[in-house]
Amino acid sequence: DQGFYNDQDVSGMEDVMGRVGLKVFANTVPDSGYAVKFTPPDSTNYQALDIGVMEAISPRSKGVFLLPVNPYTLWVTVRNYGNVDAGTFTVPSVIWDPSYIVFFADTITVSGLAAGAETTLYFTPDWWTPASANDYKIWIQTQLPGDMNASNNSKDVELIVVDTPGWLTYDRDPTSGNAWAWSGAGGGNGKEFVPPQYPMTIDSVLVTLSSTDNVDVPILFLDDDGPNGSPGTLLYADTIFVPAGTSFEPFTISIPAGVNTITSGAFFVGMIQLGDSFPRLCSETQGPFSRRDWEFTGAWVPSRNKDTDEFLIRAYTSTAGINEGKFETKSFALALLPIHPNPFKGNTRIHYALPSDANVSLKVYNLLGQEVRTLVNGNEKSGIHSVTFDAKDSNGNKLPQGIYFYRLTVGKRSLTRKLTILR
Repeated sequence: DQGFYNDQDVSGMEDVMGRVGLKVFANTVPDSGYAVKFTPPDSTNYQALDIGVMEAISPRSKGVFLLPVNPYTLWVTVRNYGNVDAGTFTVPSVIWDPSYIVFFADTITVSGLAAGAETTLYFTPDWWTPASANDYKIWIQTQLPGDMNASNNSKDVELIVVDTPGWLTYDRDPTSGNAWAWSGAGGGNGKEFVPPQYPMTIDSVLVTLSSTDNVDVPILFLDDDGPNGSPGTLLYADTIFVPAGTSFEPFTISIPAGVNTITSGAFFVGMIQLGDSFPRLCSETQGPFSRRDWEFTGAWVPSRNKDTDEFLIRAYTSTAGINEGKFETKSFALALLPIHPNPFKGNTRIHYALPSDANVSLKVYNLLGQEVRTLVNGNEKSGIHSVTFDAKDSNGNKLPQGIYFYRLTVGKRSLTRKLTILR
């Protein structure tokens, strides 16, 4: 750690609670290129008891769009960040709407977790089916007596249930908040969107801006084919004019046919500053936050403020809800849901739905197309079903780390999805 403390230049390291530390220097300006190496002892009597939430509901605990009556798997990965084994602890979860009406609650008891280990837990029931469009939040917490670090004990994740056609939006339509800009030309900000279904047509995007000057602003519509799923190919761009004195005003551009249909993955909407007379991208400061904001300073990276701000960027879709993968109360479409998390370690749950009684097979294949495991093979009733896959082959041997496919076959119809095993 480094910084200024009581007008002193201070550098050193400390534990997460700030109670144990090693000071390197204070009130001294180091020479250029000065470096310090900390060598840990071979053994120590210091004990840190620290259970925390790594991620929940989606990779890196990002906000999720859902369709009404479309079930979603509820999971959390917890980790023992300490250096001693932890005893029994609990992990409660609650889903509520903006009025704090509770729609789901469950608590998992974990018998213990070794130092440095992690485990993925599935709440009961292991999927949640929202009844109507709303902006829900799931709150998850680890509760361990004697835990030394409360900062990583809980996580909340935004679950936005949307009707289509309509707006895909992570914000709650605020009229005030923060306004962000870079100190010079070339910087930018953006937002990531993962549609609740595919294909999905994006007709227009909306960006809320403020500006003290007259300024042109390029609005970008980008694919997710950059490194590690970051913004990549520019699919479309348009420039809007923002007049001086603008405050928290929405600006919209239309996305033309030919580039506006999303068939998989994510898409991004961003803006770039052209000069020193710059606009400010507005943000919401009341959570929950989607953690899907990005920033650009020569390359796109996740926003440093993704846990405290929500950029006011939206996308409008004219796509109507489709039956495939949509679970109705009394009737079902043939559907095979993606697993969560993916990649996974250990066990995962595979969910599927049948429109009528049928002979069903659910099998796992490797990249060579070779069958490695049969999970289901027989007659089943109509409705929602699930099965556990323990990442082992038909002989009980652990499958190697890598990419596999799981295929649901009912009569002449087959649905296939990808999964990745980690070791």
